[in-house]
Amino acid sequence: MVAEKGKNAAPPAKAGGDKPAGDKAARKVPSYMQGTAASKIASEGIEKKGYKDIKSSNAVLAMKAVALFKGAAAKAQKQSAAALLEEKRRREAAAAADLASRIAALRERAAKYALDDLRKLGKSNIAEIEADTLSAFSAEQIAALTTEAIGALTCDQIRALGKEQIEALTAAQLASLTVDQIAAMTEEQLASFNQSQLARMKPEHLQALAKYAEQRMDGMGLKRPGDPAQSDVGMGVMKLWALTKEQLAQISPEQAAAMTVISAKDLLAKQPKPGDKAAAAFAAKINVAELQAEDVAKLEATTIQHLSSEQLSAMAPELLKAMTATQIGALSSSAVAGLSAAQLQAISAEQLAALKPSAFSGLSGEQLAAISAETLAALPPDQLASLQPSAAAGLTAKQLAALSSEQLAALPSDILGALGVAQVAAFSAEQLAAFTPVALSRLTAEQVKFIRPDQLVAMSGQQLGALSAEVFAGLTHNQLSALTPEQMAQLPLSAIGKLTAAQLAALSPEQIAALSASQIGALSTEAFAALTEQQLMALKPEQVAGITPSQMKVLKSQLISRLSAEQFAGLHEATIDQLTPEQISRLQPHQVARLAPDALARFSVEQFAALRPQHFEHMSEDQIAMLQPHQVATLRPEALKALSGEQMAALNPVVFSKMSAEQLAAIASMPASQIMNLSNEQFDVLKQQLAKLTDGEVDPEVRKHLEQLAQIKLAAESIATWAPEKFKNLNADHVQFLQPDQVALLSREQIGALSAEALRGFTAEQLACLTKEQLACLTKEQVAALTAEQLVLLSTNGQGVLTTEQLSGVSTEKLAEITAAAVRMNVGEGEMGQLLGMFSAQQLLDLAPEKVEKLIGKNLWDKTKGMFDAIKSVKVAGGEVAGWSHAKFKHMGAAQIRAMAPSTIAKLQGAQMAALPPAAIAALSEEQIQSLSAQQIESLSTSQVAALSVEQVAKLSVENLKALTPAQIAALGSEQRKVVEELLSIAKAGSTIASWDTSQLANLSKAAAGALTAEQLALLTPEQLKAIPLDLLASLTPSQLAGLSPEQKALQGRAGTRQHTLEHRDEKSATL
Repeated sequence: MVAEKGKNAAPPAKAGGDKPAGDKAARKVPSYMQGTAASKIASEGIEKKGYKDIKSSNAVLAMKAVALFKGAAAKAQKQSAAALLEEKRRREAAAAADLASRIAALRERAAKYALDDLRKLGKSNIAEIEADTLSAFSAEQIAALTTEAIGALTCDQIRALGKEQIEALTAAQLASLTVDQIAAMTEEQLASFNQSQLARMKPEHLQALAKYAEQRMDGMGLKRPGDPAQSDVGMGVMKLWALTKEQLAQISPEQAAAMTVISAKDLLAKQPKPGDKAAAAFAAKINVAELQAEDVAKLEATTIQHLSSEQLSAMAPELLKAMTATQIGALSSSAVAGLSAAQLQAISAEQLAALKPSAFSGLSGEQLAAISAETLAALPPDQLASLQPSAAAGLTAKQLAALSSEQLAALPSDILGALGVAQVAAFSAEQLAAFTPVALSRLTAEQVKFIRPDQLVAMSGQQLGALSAEVFAGLTHNQLSALTPEQMAQLPLSAIGKLTAAQLAALSPEQIAALSASQIGALSTEAFAALTEQQLMALKPEQVAGITPSQMKVLKSQLISRLSAEQFAGLHEATIDQLTPEQISRLQPHQVARLAPDALARFSVEQFAALRPQHFEHMSEDQIAMLQPHQVATLRPEALKALSGEQMAALNPVVFSKMSAEQLAAIASMPASQIMNLSNEQFDVLKQQLAKLTDGEVDPEVRKHLEQLAQIKLAAESIATWAPEKFKNLNADHVQFLQPDQVALLSREQIGALSAEALRGFTAEQLACLTKEQLACLTKEQVAALTAEQLVLLSTNGQGVLTTEQLSGVSTEKLAEITAAAVRMNVGEGEMGQLLGMFSAQQLLDLAPEKVEKLIGKNLWDKTKGMFDAIKSVKVAGGEVAGWSHAKFKHMGAAQIRAMAPSTIAKLQGAQMAALPPAAIAALSEEQIQSLSAQQIESLSTSQVAALSVEQVAKLSVENLKALTPAQIAALGSEQRKVVEELLSIAKAGSTIASWDTSQLANLSKAAAGALTAEQLALLTPEQLKAIPLDLLASLTPSQLAGLSPEQKALQGRAGTRQHTLEHRDEKSATL
């Protein structure tokens, strides 16, 4: 190509190619230029001259043809569009003309309705006006329509009204609109209402408007105002601020939300005052989601109390946390019920405590579970008092563990029963113990199964007793065994009565021992029957008193027999009365012995017949005395024979008259020890009954035996007048039943007439009653017949001492027995000296020590041998003792001094007396004291005089008393000095004692009475004698009584008998 030579210059030819053509028209764009030049030529639609494509001219032609086609098509399209637009304009012009014509026609038709005519239209003819015609009414025409006509407008007619016509509606016309008419209005119509009209609308109109707005929003898929994602969306249908408070009160929050186009913040400035009736409606219009922290702070309590649960749930947790306690306290129950978990977690304890009880009680279990344990623990107890059981079930173990005892105690009583087993188990011992008994009574059996022993131990008995019967019966052995004795003692009777047999059997003896008598009585018979021996033995007598008759009936006989005497004595009389014969037969003798006499007397014949002979052996005299004739009539002979003499004596004489021949024969054949205890009255009845029986029914020997005993028994008062010969026929059985006062009255002749066998029947009590004069009557044969024990008693009873002559008939074997008996009877050193001192020196020399050792054993003899040898040495020495050195007297013991005869004592020099130890002086017998001279008394040291007893001082003669020096008197004890003063006073009184008044005589001591001389006593009148105490009058010696007149002696004798009787009764009572 030669570009610089002109446009028409041909490009250079290629080797071997065709040469370019000379025709311009035939020139084409070369193929290597098609990408630019060809496209440009095609786009411009202009054929240009160019180079001829030497490769393909057909392609160029084809492209040209396409370009021409596209141009033609575009032109045609443009022309078609212009035609369509023109047609549209024509149609629009025609439509506008038609509309204008129609409007004109409508207006023309509307104009025909004069205002006066419109004011007369009613329901019947308003429907004749077409909707289109009505739409052409002017504002004046609309305003002229009657309220009746407005209220009769159809929905089509209503929808035909324009904005100017809506605005022309008067207040009266608005009031006549129906809800259906309002609902039929379009959005544009509703938006046409002005503020004045809105303020005059009825509540039902507003609700219809709001409902339409809601439906419109839902249909458009829009979120309502108040939603954080669409807070600025408003339908534009109303202005909420234009409504009055009364109108606001008539619509729901949802309706208000659909109608509002004003923010919640702007509303806060219009909050109503407390007591305003429109407060609820106002609060409902607030879009809580729009509020910020500073807005929340402005909320008044009046507004807050009307917020709904939906509004409150829309509040952010941090905003809720910013509310004051006063604001929180204003929240309603329904609003609080809508709080979310996040909101509750944000609330502080102070805020939560500010909630009204009614609001707090509305919290659900899920809500409670969202509150932290620390927050719950900080709540006051009265706040928790409003919790509902269903809500409390949502509390976690951690929350429950955080509650204090005061908080738990404040919970409603039915809370505990609503908790799960895991919740109950989560309580500590102190926490569970904080619940009231009423609350604990709500626990179920399933819950109690999971209560730990340590939790039970922390409860009081009253709390445990509050558990229901079903629950209490479900307590396991481990749970019951954990209860302390103190808890057991506190359990109310209702709880005790719930114990099952298995539960009672699981209790320890210590737990049983803690129960009161009332609690024992409250046990069911089934449970009581399960008592073990160990449990029964643990009961104290005062507990046993609570056992009821029905309980006793189910108690096993073998267990009853295991009761101690004290326990059995504690049984209530009504319970005793219900013992079965089988149970009575199993009783132990010591149990029967503890029965009250009247209880035994109430036994039925069947019960009494169940008693065994061993039972009667242990009965008291009071029990025997209360036995009824019909009971005794059932006794078997062996049972009667089991009665002791005292028991026999206690029988009511009447029962003898009801006895059978077999029973009477059994009594008559009893040993004398039993029969002689019968009273005279009993003997009389018994003799009368026996007299009715034949020899075939009663053995003659038995009858004779009884008659002999009866002689002694029935002749008790006159026995002192019996002839000595009569005493010769008495045997040991007879003598042993002589009363002590009878023995004391026996004469010397009567004593001397007693056989050796009879004397061996004397009891220790009878021997103690023998006087010196009576002992002096005993022959050496009688003394030799006495037992070793009797001889020991006679020599140590202080009543008198047998002489050596009387004891001369005692063999060395008998002396060994006497010595051995004294050792076994544990007589004192002084008494042993007095005993052995009565025997002759030869008897003691003849006594082989090995005989005594054989009788008492080596150990005892080794302890006694030294004392025996010392006594023996003194006795063998006899009167030569007076020549012993002072040194020997320094070591002399009580036994040696007592072994000396009074005559030997009288020979001792003053220096020898002064050498005696005080213990030896204290061992001097009455006879030895009386043998002392005034010179011997003067030789005694103050320590020796201080060792004298009251009894020894009382035996000193008047001369000896006067011989006492002031220093010696000062060394005496106070009691001894008093005796000295009394004895000297008696001696000084002389015959003037006859002038003493009865009070002086009534205050005589025993020592003073013993110092009275026979002459002084003879001067006393019977009245004065009566003033002397009985025991002193009875203790007067025969020498003192020698000068008494018969009248005085009789008085003294009765006193002695009375005193002996009293002493005998006292000894008998002490023995029982």
